[in-house]
Amino acid sequence: MDNPSLKTVEDTFAVMEAARKYMMDHVLREVQEQFLHYAEREPLRTYAIACNRGLEEEMRIAARMSLLEPLADSHEMEELERITAGAYLRLSAYHRACRKVASSMGYCGRDKTGRRMWTAKKDWRDSLVNIEPWWASYMILASEALKIRPRGATVLKEEFAFKFVVDVIGPRESQYEKNKALSEFAEFGAEFAEAVERIISSIQLKIPSKITL
Repeated sequence: MDNPSLKTVEDTFAVMEAARKYMMDHVLREVQEQFLHYAEREPLRTYAIACNRGLEEEMRIAARMSLLEPLADSHEMEELERITAGAYLRLSAYHRACRKVASSMGYCGRDKTGRRMWTAKKDWRDSLVNIEPWWASYMILASEALKIRPRGATVLKEEFAFKFVVDVIGPRESQYEKNKALSEFAEFGAEFAEAVERIISSIQLKIPSKITL
């Protein structure tokens, strides 16, 4: 729940820094929750303010939140005018790296025994056969979406799921095949979203030390 006394993200940062300085752990936990709300709603603005204050952890959090919106779609804001070109370029490089790893995932999932769920191993060469048609189409659509918004939430959004269901599952003639694909799609989609989050966690925003951010 939002703290009504913290009306702006600037207020939130100020209280956060004071709580850290005076080791007020309870206050810090509460204000960090408030920070996450701002980072979700205004990630780029929050990133810029964190840069100006030299708060690395908050910079990384805001940068990750900003992956849901392409930088090219961002609008001018006063806070961005106050950061260096280097800080913006590092954020841009972070976006490119996350888009690359997320969109190029060849993830097929595994069941509890470790076997591949949507493809089957055929011989000693470990070649894959019998790929589920819906899975192949899903991965193509997901790759394109993740090139723009590299977050797990991207492949769980209603508009993405609707497009997949209409374009891929809808044309199938057999109701059994449709139901089977829908069930498998729902199961795999959640697992794939988690895999996307794991792989982008391997990408770190570069923050050089001992320079002006």
